[in-house]
Amino acid sequence: MFRNIIGRAFISGKMLSFAVCFMFTVAITGCATRIAQPKGPIFFPPPPDLPRVEYLTSFSGSEDLVEKKTSTLLWLVGKEEKEKNISIYKPYGVTVNKGKIYVCDLSGRIIVIEPDKKSFISLDGKKLKGMKKPINIVFDAADNMYIADAERKMVLVYDATGGLLREIGRDLKLKPGDVAVDEEFVYILDMAANDIKLFDRRTGELSRTIGKNEENKVVLALPTAMTFDSHGAIYVTNITAANVVKLDKDGHVLSSFGKLGDSFGDFARPKGIAVDPEGRIYVVDNGMQLVSIFTEAGQLLIPFGAPGLTTGSMNLPVGIAVTREMLPYFKQYADPSFEIETLVFVTNQFGNAKVSVYGVGIKKGANYSIYDKPAPQLKEVKEKGKDE
Repeated sequence: MFRNIIGRAFISGKMLSFAVCFMFTVAITGCATRIAQPKGPIFFPPPPDLPRVEYLTSFSGSEDLVEKKTSTLLWLVGKEEKEKNISIYKPYGVTVNKGKIYVCDLSGRIIVIEPDKKSFISLDGKKLKGMKKPINIVFDAADNMYIADAERKMVLVYDATGGLLREIGRDLKLKPGDVAVDEEFVYILDMAANDIKLFDRRTGELSRTIGKNEENKVVLALPTAMTFDSHGAIYVTNITAANVVKLDKDGHVLSSFGKLGDSFGDFARPKGIAVDPEGRIYVVDNGMQLVSIFTEAGQLLIPFGAPGLTTGSMNLPVGIAVTREMLPYFKQYADPSFEIETLVFVTNQFGNAKVSVYGVGIKKGANYSIYDKPAPQLKEVKEKGKDE
């Protein structure tokens, strides 16, 4: 019931309704201020179901990664050393490239985290010339960075050393929500025009636009994020339609799934999206405050991270990255009984876990798969939600 209340509060978009729902929830739970921290590993779904996702750890600043200095050491090195701690303020997009995690901070920085080297650095507009408000970032095969800048209203391209190569979309009055790149084009998701603009990667010239209405049917409606799968298909999340649309590179609709609602498999405010090598689709729901994993056909596999835990829950999540890089490092956080095959990084705009790390996998020695149908209890909850 708590989950449905939260979902409806976010769907309505009214903070007053949310406050009333929250006070009512506290009242019926005996005015409890905190939910007890579960003992042991945090799995989704929780026992007695077989686990498919485990919460591993989180980062909110350099102190979460770099060994903290003792008070004696701080006295020796002085106050200036203490002030070098780097915090993540309001993260948005996140990506992984060659062992490094790149987080777009709306404060005007790119946070670069290299876990195995205990490195946590900040790149601002002085180090990345011209950058103002990064919202999403991707890399090409040559390690060039493509940054969608919400304030500059364009995509900025930097080489591996941080040198500015090109400004794409300048003077077009874009509202870039996301950026992607392949061998030929730079794809900019334009939230203002509800389309995807393709620019020649080498010249920066606009080539064509895709995703416009087909036969008077809405294709993209306030799109917020996009990603490619291994076959080159484009997946886009839509807030207005509360769904995910799959397009080919010519803009033809291949499929879609999702609708506005507060039951499992529905969306309230879909934002970040990612696809793993097996074709599983990960969708961040900023309203429901969770991530749902779907099959390529749009069938729900498992939701995870919903409010209710003091650790492991999400707090206004936005961006997501799915990778198999850095598995050796993050396996140290996993329960010994759980075999992780994929890592999931999720950015949260509020709370003490600005970047949460989850592992997708299976229990060692058990005969099941993440592709198995949703657990019976999830089906029951979903059906109950439809009847209410």
